Amino acid sequence: GLLDLDSVIGSYRDITGTAKLYEKKAYGLWQCKEHYHNQTEILEAAAKFRALSIPVDSIVQDWLYWGDLGWGPQWSPMKYPDPKGMVDTLHGLDINIMVSVWSRFDKKTKFYQDMAANGWLIDGTTYMDAWSPRACSRFFDYSREAHFDIGVDSLWLDATEPENNPHKDKQMYLGEGNAYWNTFS
Repeated sequence: GLLDLDSVIGSYRDITGTAKLYEKKAYGLWQCKEHYHNQTEILEAAAKFRALSIPVDSIVQDWLYWGDLGWGPQWSPMKYPDPKGMVDTLHGLDINIMVSVWSRFDKKTKFYQDMAANGWLIDGTTYMDAWSPRACSRFFDYSREAHFDIGVDSLWLDATEPENNPHKDKQMYLGEGNAYWNTFS
């Protein structure tokens, strides 16, 4: 006979095991906007949330924190003069911080130059080949140095299915790009 949905899910759990819960902080209130423009703005927002007793658990710094330095995981010293101090202040307010990172780089950045020199970009684009283990490892190094080493709690991997489909009709680490739609989304 037909199984009811609870039985189907129960059978699935018997096969795969019980799913682990996320850390407690993942279930709280996350505050995100298109992006904060500078360190002062994000810290003022966090202080106001606390002053108004708004129970924000995490705040997201979306793109453009690199300013004129170019698209890549780096803090503009003009906009964010003390990113570690900013993270420490947020933690002092009991607020976690997530920062968005992208798999594309401005040509003027060290990230682009490094990826290009090693053949880790999708041919003819500014996007890294996210299917290459070496490119991913180097990308993590960039993120560790810019974010995790200063206490950032998590990353938002933005544009994981590269925007505008730069892998269309391109050869990538795993093969023909057209065969790898939505593999990270």
